[in-house]
Amino acid sequence: MSCGDVAGHQGTLQVLKRAALTGRVPHAYLFVGPPNVGKTLVAVEFAKALNCEALTDPQTVDDIEPCDECSACVRIEKGIHPDFRLLQPTTHLEADEVDEMVQMEGAVIRIEQVRELIESASFKTNQARRRVFIITGVETMNIPAANAFLKTLEEPPGDTTFVLTTSQPSHLLPTIISRCQVLHFHPVAADVAREFLAARYPDTAPEQMDSILAMAAGRIGWAIKLLQQPDVLQIRSDLLDMCAELADAEWVECLRAGELLVDAAERWWIAGNEAEMAEKALKASRDRVLRTSMRDILDVLATWFRDLLLLSANPEADGLINMDRADQLRQLAPRYQPRKCQAACTHLQTMHAQLRQNANLRLAAENLALRLIVT
Repeated sequence: MSCGDVAGHQGTLQVLKRAALTGRVPHAYLFVGPPNVGKTLVAVEFAKALNCEALTDPQTVDDIEPCDECSACVRIEKGIHPDFRLLQPTTHLEADEVDEMVQMEGAVIRIEQVRELIESASFKTNQARRRVFIITGVETMNIPAANAFLKTLEEPPGDTTFVLTTSQPSHLLPTIISRCQVLHFHPVAADVAREFLAARYPDTAPEQMDSILAMAAGRIGWAIKLLQQPDVLQIRSDLLDMCAELADAEWVECLRAGELLVDAAERWWIAGNEAEMAEKALKASRDRVLRTSMRDILDVLATWFRDLLLLSANPEADGLINMDRADQLRQLAPRYQPRKCQAACTHLQTMHAQLRQNANLRLAAENLALRLIVT
């Protein structure tokens, strides 16, 4: 695996490289760690390392570096290698035959997907030295799907490795966990993430990079998403502008603020997904889509009130998340009592719960805005 393509996780990389070097590769791994921390990226790099055509006689662990140029590496990267699969949670939308929606509210690993994977695993390898099947969000399997997959884990094909990823291992069947080698992924250290991202996005202002790194909290995938999608950064900026204006807002402005939140959720979805697919999903299941992206909107708002809480308790405090707004935050902080900031954070957590409980999205957004104004 190319360490240059992965930020952090050096201990995990060494374990995987050693397995590739010795040929003692388990039939199943379980990668456990927060969302967007790099689990899937490492899994794909591992698949390339096991099958890279340039790796014919590696002598040391350091030699295990896929070339990223041979046919195997390129096709695995593109997801078109016949002996490689990347299976992700999907949700079926009934309009325009949209059927491949990843990272959306209610997305699951379906029994049909598992059966297809099991059938593929029963065939002989086509071109690879070792077939690799990656299943992300494996905790979203329902019981029938999990039981069907468990049978394959109990009698695995000798030339196949399954790499499962999860952020919620407690939701998995214990028997699935027991049949996997478990590797833990932790948030990437800030200095490692900063060096990695600064080399790839040199035009990003230092203050903005600091804010993105703080928001990502070691989840390098989320930081890359923010850096690659400038529209998402603009939405974040608009949300923080709205938060700043709440300090002087009258309670009657809650309707407008609530509309802005819902509008921001729609813009966030469109900015973060392929345009045609995003529009189809909005048409097919607008409420479900907006609930998905509203969670990110609430997380952005939480960073603002967290910073205000920090500064209201100590005007000289370091460790702000929104470093690019430090001057504005320091000007506003004296107008906020710590209890008001704490209450705002509680209201944001409450709306997270309301989203899970299927509350009316627009009414919940307007109620949140009112509470943030009058708290």
